[in-house]
Amino acid sequence: MASMGLIANGGNAKSLAFEAIRLAKVGKIKEAREKLAEADKSPLDAHNSQKDMLTKEAQG
Repeated sequence: MASMGLIANGGNAKSLAFEAIRLAKVGKIKEAREKLAEADKSPLDAHNSQKDMLTKEAQG
């Protein structure tokens, strides 16, 4: 389950970043910046999923 969180959050960050690019290309800069801000949070969520996975592994 923890590995799915890692994969899902990484994919989410990528999707949000591509959406920001699409928005910027059509001149929706404010919306693009909002998407990028949202994308910035996903790697932290992925990191926390990885940390939880490693903690559980270390505990046996």
